[in-house]
Amino acid sequence: MSNFRMQKMGYKAFDLNVFHDVDDEVDDALNERNEDVLKGRANTLSRDEESGQQISIASRNKQEKELKKLRKSDNIENMMGRYLKMRSKQVEYESAREKEARENEAREMEVTQSDDFSIKRCISVMNTIEEVTKLEKAKAYSIFAKTKENRETFICACEADQESALIWLRNGMS
Repeated sequence: MSNFRMQKMGYKAFDLNVFHDVDDEVDDALNERNEDVLKGRANTLSRDEESGQQISIASRNKQEKELKKLRKSDNIENMMGRYLKMRSKQVEYESAREKEARENEAREMEVTQSDDFSIKRCISVMNTIEEVTKLEKAKAYSIFAKTKENRETFICACEADQESALIWLRNGMS
């Protein structure tokens, strides 16, 4: 056989008169057979793994359900904890606002009371009393300017009895 003919038939020459069989069809058949054997082994392994997984999937499902229950209870506890924190902050905020509102109200009361007993109001009340002379009015201004208590006493006394308020004012001038 010639070298060319042998190569055509699937033989390759590597060395003098030594030929190696490299028939592609035989190699393909062997490869297919080996692949089938490997696939069969893989199938049996995967079946075993699948049956093992089915068992572990069932136990995993139980574990997952238990974990979900724990997570749900943890979530509920966390949610309740956050709610309680939020409510306590809200109560603190509301009490602070109420305290601030009371303080503002107290300040406004002081301002209105000081306005109630202002020098301007004392002078207007004094001008309604006919028996007061201009000299007494001038001296009364200095009494009103001294303290808030003097203005408060004069106005409250005038509301009750103008004559006694005028006597008190004249005593303070002397």
